[in-house]
Amino acid sequence: MSSKRAVMAYANGDKYKGEIAMSKRNGMGEYWQVLPPVGASNPVQSHLHYEGEFRDDERHGRGVLTQEGPQGGAVRYEGEFKEDKRHGVADELSATRESDNQRVVFRGTLNAKEAMTGHGTLEAGNMKYTGDFQ
Repeated sequence: MSSKRAVMAYANGDKYKGEIAMSKRNGMGEYWQVLPPVGASNPVQSHLHYEGEFRDDERHGRGVLTQEGPQGGAVRYEGEFKEDKRHGVADELSATRESDNQRVVFRGTLNAKEAMTGHGTLEAGNMKYTGDFQ
């Protein structure tokens, strides 16, 4: 399958820059997504940025996904993706809580439901756990 580079802008404000094949995101690329507000209590949009591998319009392979919250918190995942989900080895999954800027970091494996599984390390504040997750 031959691919070419493209820049695409979507009607909802999303953007893509990278390789495409058969009019789909395929290969290496960057995708910026505007997420809708979450209810009346949180009317501000948040943003998601993904840089990495795509297959058939989905995140698939290695990549980095960053989601910035409307009030400054953020979630960052660096690792493997399968069929548009975080799945496989997580080099780092970290979240910074908006209210107190506390950071939580996980390194290990995620299953198909994006849950921690197998052996890994979880750090939050002064707490650190290394062991098995189910």
